[in-house]
Amino acid sequence: ATAPFTLHNLLPTCLHVQQQRSGKILEKTTVATGESCPIVFDATLFLRVDGCRWSRGFLFEPGVEHEIALPLATSATALSIDVDVRMDVDRVDVRTKFWVVNHTGLDLQFHSGASVLPVVPSPALEGQDPLSEHPRMLAKKVDAPVQVRVNDGNCPWSKPNDCDRAGTHHAVHWDPRHATPYDIYCQVDNGPYLNRLGLTRIIQLHPKFLILNETGDDLFAAQRGMQDRIRCPPKCPTPFYFGAGERRLAFAADHTSAPTA
Repeated sequence: ATAPFTLHNLLPTCLHVQQQRSGKILEKTTVATGESCPIVFDATLFLRVDGCRWSRGFLFEPGVEHEIALPLATSATALSIDVDVRMDVDRVDVRTKFWVVNHTGLDLQFHSGASVLPVVPSPALEGQDPLSEHPRMLAKKVDAPVQVRVNDGNCPWSKPNDCDRAGTHHAVHWDPRHATPYDIYCQVDNGPYLNRLGLTRIIQLHPKFLILNETGDDLFAAQRGMQDRIRCPPKCPTPFYFGAGERRLAFAADHTSAPTA
C-alpha cells in the first residue's frame, strides 16, 4: 500500500476531506481546526467546509500551490470562498487569507467592491449564532478595503477599512449624515500559524465600551434619559452602545423595573 502523507487544517473551522481513486471513495474525514489527517499520495482530494459544496478535485503535487474555490451551498449564484492549498514533500497545508472575529455582540455584515462578502460558516446557517465570537472565514481579496454594517435594516455601510496589515487598529467610521449609534473598532492581527504560513490575517471587531459587572448580581444598564436597557451578568464583559445625547450611564439591580441615576 502507498504510505500516507498528511493534510493539515489551518482554517478556523472544521474541514471535510474526501479521497478518491478512479472514482471510488477511499476515505471521508472531518479534520478539526489545527489538526491533520493522513492522505494517500495518488488519491484525488476534495475539500468542503460547513455551508459549502465540495471543491473540484486535485492531486497531491509537492511544491505546488493552488487556490481552491469552495462554492457556497446557500447561494443561487456562483459565490464561493477561496482556500489556499500548499503542498510540501510530505504534507498539504490548507489555509485562508482572512479570518474575521466578531466581539461586538452585533449581527455584522461585510462589504467590498460591489457585493456583500460571504462569511463561512455563514451565521445564517441552522445551528449558527450570528453573535458568536468564533472565528470565521471572510471572502475578502488581498488589498480590498472592507465596509461594515449592522444587520438591523437601518444601519448604512461604514467607510472603507484597511484590513490587510497586521498591527492595524482603528475606529470604524460611518457617514456623519447618518445617526449610527455603534462605536466599534477594528484590529488586525497575524494568524495563529504565522511561523508556518505567515499570511493569514485575523480581522477582529470590538465594541468601544464594555461594562464589567463585579457586584456578584445581575444589573441593568441604560444611557441616562433613554428607555432601552441591557442586562449585565456578573463577571461577564457586556458591550454597550450609546445613542445620541449625553454619555452617562444609570444602573439598577434586576428586581427593579428601570434604572435610576
